[in-house]
Amino acid sequence: MNFAEVAADYLRQQLREPQFGLPHSELVELDATESLFGEPEAVIWADGTWLLRFAESRLEMADPFGIGVLFAGTTPYAVEDLSGAEPV
Repeated sequence: MNFAEVAADYLRQQLREPQFGLPHSELVELDATESLFGEPEAVIWADGTWLLRFAESRLEMADPFGIGVLFAGTTPYAVEDLSGAEPV
């Protein structure tokens, strides 16, 4: 199972929801055949949940820290909007 592909597909579905407020031009990009999300990295927590963060994306909400998908085991369950995150 390629978790980067699973996460990218999940983002393409979930980011269409109004709460994310993507402009029309970015909604159209979600249908593009080329990848919108790159440089995936995983963060794993002791409780078995984990985050797959894409450090690179053309979407404005991914600037500057990327965008993430939270997983429970192998199932994605939420989008992590990192646009308001603080650097550590």
